[in-house]
Amino acid sequence: MRLISCHIEHFGRLEDVTIDFDERLHVVFGPNGWGKTTLAAFLRVMFYGFEGEGRRSDTDNERLYYRPWAGGVYGGSVSFDDGSGSFTVYRTFGTRKKQDTFRLTDNGTGLESGRYSSALGEELFGIDAASFSRSVFWGQLDLGAEVTAQIRAKIGNLDGEADDMSAYDDALRNLQRAIDRLSPDRAGGAIRRHRESLSALDAQLAGRPALEAREKDLAQACREQRDRVTNAAQSQAAQSSAGQASDAQASANAEAFRAYRRSIQALDEREQDLRRMGRDHLTGSRSIREELALQKRERAQRISSLQRREGAARAVLIISLLCALIVIAAAAAQAAPPSILWLLIPAAAAGCGAAAVILRTSDALQSLRQSPLPSDSLRDELSAHNARMREISAEIKDIQSQKANLRIDLPGTDTPGISASGEDLPGKSAPGSEARDAAWDIARLSAELEEVRSSLRDLDELEAQRDDIARTLETETRQREVAVLTRQYLEEARDSLTARYRPPFLRAFRRYYEILTGESAELILADASLSVSVMEAGMPRDPAQMSAGTRDLISLCRRLSMIEAMYPEQKPFLVMDDPFVNLDDDKLKGGLRLLRSASHDYQIIYLTCHQSRCPSSEDRP
Repeated sequence: MRLISCHIEHFGRLEDVTIDFDERLHVVFGPNGWGKTTLAAFLRVMFYGFEGEGRRSDTDNERLYYRPWAGGVYGGSVSFDDGSGSFTVYRTFGTRKKQDTFRLTDNGTGLESGRYSSALGEELFGIDAASFSRSVFWGQLDLGAEVTAQIRAKIGNLDGEADDMSAYDDALRNLQRAIDRLSPDRAGGAIRRHRESLSALDAQLAGRPALEAREKDLAQACREQRDRVTNAAQSQAAQSSAGQASDAQASANAEAFRAYRRSIQALDEREQDLRRMGRDHLTGSRSIREELALQKRERAQRISSLQRREGAARAVLIISLLCALIVIAAAAAQAAPPSILWLLIPAAAAGCGAAAVILRTSDALQSLRQSPLPSDSLRDELSAHNARMREISAEIKDIQSQKANLRIDLPGTDTPGISASGEDLPGKSAPGSEARDAAWDIARLSAELEEVRSSLRDLDELEAQRDDIARTLETETRQREVAVLTRQYLEEARDSLTARYRPPFLRAFRRYYEILTGESAELILADASLSVSVMEAGMPRDPAQMSAGTRDLISLCRRLSMIEAMYPEQKPFLVMDDPFVNLDDDKLKGGLRLLRSASHDYQIIYLTCHQSRCPSSEDRP
């Protein structure tokens, strides 16, 4: 496959430019600003169209960046030979994609051809635009050699399965997003957030044993004070029967008793009303708690249903991965014909479908757990009931305090027939000092007991909340473990497809490396993902840790090696926009040798702005 010629009508700064390309190494030399990068972009756009469509910035949107300053339609033509014949593609570009035109003619007949569509680049090279820019097309200062899904499929001679390889990469990206979202290490990770919530709740619940012990002590103290009141009343009754009070004192005591009884009666009636209201609120609270428990059960059933669905999808995913690995292993070991690889298609489809179900189910579970329950209004109502019960308890406490004060003010005479009101003062009233002290203690202890019980009820709610978060955390941890294992299996299955091409890739890389540097390449290593490392000081080193010149050198060799693996028969043309800009003088000489060597197999369109990087006649084939 080679370029024959191109004509640029209007494109960026270039206007009415015609170029006839040499068959092997065509050098485009010109100063900065001439339009070399524009020419390279024109060739790419004629095959693949513009990058950055829809972006607003001129620098990011190529349609805007390369439009003529004077406006109007722009474009041109490119003639090429695909090995079976020669064709010319004509394109014009408008301000919007729908205004573009495409036409292909057969140079042998001069007639319009349907051999290729407007997706010309993908049909010719078997890869998408992103993969083209990571292999055949070398943009200025962009020598990256990442292995895309379609490059991997092309290397594995799996052109028909390129979509499946892309699906593998999409599944891997989705799995990585799920892993990151659940991460226990990231600040926003769900597992980390829920662990922090559990720690905070555990700190609050740590006070429960002390509150329960205090509740027990207060209840016992109240019982002891009631016994004390009863004993004091009995003692007072015995003392009253032994003596007689004067008539005047008896009359005064009787009047004091009547006033005392009226006050006590009013306070008793109010206390009874409050207790009735408290019972009503308690009944309402219990009803709401039952409704909340029902909603929790229904939610738990829905979560269980989603978890069962997730488990079934996980089983399908694991089975499909195992099938894929078995097929790949059989093909790699030559225990089965290569055609068995077509079985990867249904296995990959089933696996990706299962992975999608897992991710959707995981998102549904996460959304379900994080979404507010329909019971939020019930919780507000429950809080209102509890708040009102606390208010009633405080008012009862106040009434009991008033009654205790009345008993303190009552003259210390026998007042038979006075009934103590409420559950805290059983039996006969005891107006003596001991009975008054006991009554006051009962009121104080009862109020504190109610506060303790209210705090325990609040802790019950926190306990239920903690249980929900703990279940969510357990599910999320299991989901993350499954996602990590699934990602690992998918990566192993994907890498195994290219693992058998590692030896020929490494041999090609070492050959190019030795041509470029003049040095031995025995210390160069490559893995199943076709990543390259250099043995140095007994350890494999990532090229990213090396100088820019060394990185570019390795990227040059890696790209050529990938292209050799991608196109073992029909060789594509290569477009190189000043790839040697970071090489020193010695390595530059090697780079020009590499150009000469590679041009025996590939047509190379080489663009440079510096005379030192321009191949001399002896460097040309």
